[in-house]
Amino acid sequence: MHKIFRRRKKKTKIENKETHHIQCARPPSKKRARPLSKKCARPSLKKCAKQPPNKRNRPPPKKRTRPPKKHASPLKKHARQKKKEKKMRKKKKTNKNKKTNHIQCKTITEKICKTIKETCKTTIEETYKTTTEETYKITTEKTCKTTEKMCKTRKKKKKK
Repeated sequence: MHKIFRRRKKKTKIENKETHHIQCARPPSKKRARPLSKKCARPSLKKCAKQPPNKRNRPPPKKRTRPPKKHASPLKKHARQKKKEKKMRKKKKTNKNKKTNHIQCKTITEKICKTIKETCKTTIEETYKTTTEETYKITTEKTCKTTEKMCKTRKKKKKK
C-alpha cells in the first residue's frame, strides 16, 4: 500500500519591514541553544558564567553515517563515456566558427552603442554577403541580435 505523508504546517512569517529580522520565524538550521539548567541560571556559580551562552549544556554533535556507494555497471559506464565523446565532437565542430564570429560582433557592438540600431542591421548584411557557408550565416545573425540587447540595457543605465 501507498504510504500517506502528512504535510507539515509552515511557520507564518510576520511581514513587518521595520523589525523583520526579530519577528521572522527562524529556520531549523539556526535554532536557539537549549535552555540553561537551574544551576547555571544562578550568577553566583563562576564556572557557568564564564562559558559563552551558546556552549552551555549542549550535547556533542552527532556524526553522520553515509551509506556505501553503489558501483555503476560497466554497460552504464560505457554509455556515459560514449555520450561524453559525442559532446566533445560537437564542440570541436562549432568552435572554429565561434571564434571568428566573436571578433566580428565585438566591432559591431561598438558601432551600435555609438549610433542607432540601424547600423547593426547593415553590418549583418555585409557579413551575410561575404560568407558562403550556411551555418556561418546563422551564427552571425544570432550573435548580432544579442549585441543589440546589450546596448539597449547600457543606454537605460546611463539615463538614470
